[in-house]
Amino acid sequence: MKKQRESVKPWWGTFSIAKNHTGRWRLGPMDLHIRHIRQEWHIAYESVGDPLDNTLDVTTHDQPSPSSGDLVFSRFTFRETTGDLRLSPSLPDRAVVIRPEAPLYVPSEEEVTLYVSLPLWVRIEAGNPAKYLQEVPIYRPSDTWFGRSTREGELCYASRTNGRLNVADIPFLPHRAVCPILIRNAAKDPLFVERLNVAAPHLSLYVTPEGYFWTQGLVLEREADGERVQARFEKTAPEEAVDAVSVCGPRTAPGSNFFKRTLDTIFA
Repeated sequence: MKKQRESVKPWWGTFSIAKNHTGRWRLGPMDLHIRHIRQEWHIAYESVGDPLDNTLDVTTHDQPSPSSGDLVFSRFTFRETTGDLRLSPSLPDRAVVIRPEAPLYVPSEEEVTLYVSLPLWVRIEAGNPAKYLQEVPIYRPSDTWFGRSTREGELCYASRTNGRLNVADIPFLPHRAVCPILIRNAAKDPLFVERLNVAAPHLSLYVTPEGYFWTQGLVLEREADGERVQARFEKTAPEEAVDAVSVCGPRTAPGSNFFKRTLDTIFA
């Protein structure tokens, strides 16, 4: 298999920020500033850049956080503070509706694996022991509704993707996770995939030694009647993610009704 990419410096993990110092994370489209002062932590961020930007830079300085009106600012107070700060990656808190750049057909008795890219969130904790402060999206996609009607369905995030068929063609980015989706079509007619609902909150997150993120595989099998889909998650990181280790489990466990669903709750 083709080597993925050169290693990247981890932007997550445990950091030490001295009093009256600010840590800055320039991570793809997001500019994140976290300042430690006496009895307080200040968090300021904006995420307005290119979602495919691969910029990665982590620095610490003794200047105050910027006060631009475009930044989202939060202030957290403590009886006393230490300089311990922890950043953790996580998957989106809603399902992500993937729209391929071009509509896709899977013929009868065929299968295909699509490699799609999901945005990551950053969970911020401070202190020892660590206390949760905030979770912010590195890039927040737009909202979309997925369902049969305005009454039946769910609020999701929307994302456009090329849906790569070859792992060697994936644009690996340090702030996004690759999700392999195996689609099997056992029906007599082609399966038209214009939009695909990916249950991101039910997925686990893994990272390779090079610093790139994956989820476990999602398998979708359209049944012979053409109306129902069997869905399941692989139990470990995909084989393409060589030597990957677990970062975090799913936000929520899927309900029993998730694994056998109607076609219009997965594809549209």
